[in-house]
Amino acid sequence: MVDHEELPEAAAQWDDMTEKEREVADILLNLPELIDNLSVYGEDQLLPWGWKKRRSAVNCPLTPLPSPADSSPSPSSSSSPPRELKISKPRVAHTKEQLLQQINKLTRRRKVYQQELLKVQSHFEKQIEVNNTLKELAYRD
Repeated sequence: MVDHEELPEAAAQWDDMTEKEREVADILLNLPELIDNLSVYGEDQLLPWGWKKRRSAVNCPLTPLPSPADSSPSPSSSSSPPRELKISKPRVAHTKEQLLQQINKLTRRRKVYQQELLKVQSHFEKQIEVNNTLKELAYRD
């Protein structure tokens, strides 16, 4: 810590500061010393903010990476098929009745959605009218 009695004008103001202000002032006074302590770790630790560290071949891993052939599981002698191969069900042809039912269902949904859309649009227009009347009242005053 810095001895605050060494700085006469700062010592007079030191008593008027809050605890947080004192802590910030202490950090600012010790900043050059803190930066020197950080430089021990190397220059790459002190990159300016927003800068990215350059990639280089020097930073390659010391151990070789495993090859994809080594990482693949060995084939087992089990008779079950692999999990990756899924047998899809054959597509069932829909009957004409099923297709008509689906069309009717979708048509009903569409009508409901259109009615809901009209309700929302009318509510939106009413809100615009209310907002305009409120603005007019505000400008009159």
